[in-house]
Amino acid sequence: MIMHIPSGNASKYPMYHRREKTLKTEIVLQYQGKNITDKEIAEKVKAAAGKKSGNIEIYVQPETNHVYYTVNAEGADDMVVDLF
Repeated sequence: MIMHIPSGNASKYPMYHRREKTLKTEIVLQYQGKNITDKEIAEKVKAAAGKKSGNIEIYVQPETNHVYYTVNAEGADDMVVDLF
C-alpha cells in the first residue's frame, strides 16, 4: 500500500518520518601495546569518584599510567586512578 502524504502534513504521520542515521564513535587510546576506550576510562573515574556529583574533568597521562580527575574544577592528590 502506498500512501500519499501531502507536503506540509508529514508531522501528522510520524511513522513516515525518515530516521536520521547517526554515526557512532569510539575513542581508543593505544599506548605501549595496551588499549583502553574513553568509556572504560570514564567508568574507572566514576567508580573512584564515588558519590561525588557535578562536572568531572579527566586528564590522561599514559606515560605515567595515571588518569587524574577533578570534580567541579577541584582536585586533590588522591583523585587519580591507574590507566591500565
